[in-house]
Amino acid sequence: MALMVCGGFAVGALSGAAYYLTLWRTVGLIIRGTGALKAAALQLARFVLIAMVLVAVAHGGGVALLMATLGILASRLIAIHRLGAQP
Repeated sequence: MALMVCGGFAVGALSGAAYYLTLWRTVGLIIRGTGALKAAALQLARFVLIAMVLVAVAHGGGVALLMATLGILASRLIAIHRLGAQP
C-alpha cells in the first residue's frame, strides 16, 4: 500500500513536471511567434504523455491514480511558484 502511495505520487510529480515544462516551452514559442509546428508537436506530446501515465497508473488501482493526480497538482503548484507568470 505504501509503495502504491509513494510510487503513484512520484510518477505523478515527475510526469507533471514534464507536462508543465513543455507547457512553458509551448507558451514561449507561441508568444514569440516562432515554431508553430514545434508548439503543436509539444502540445500533442504533452497530452499523450499525461494520458499514457494516467492510464498506466490506473492499472495499479484507485489509490495509485489518486496519488498520481495529487503529484501532478503538486508539480503545478511548484511550477507556478518557480516560474511565475512570465514565459
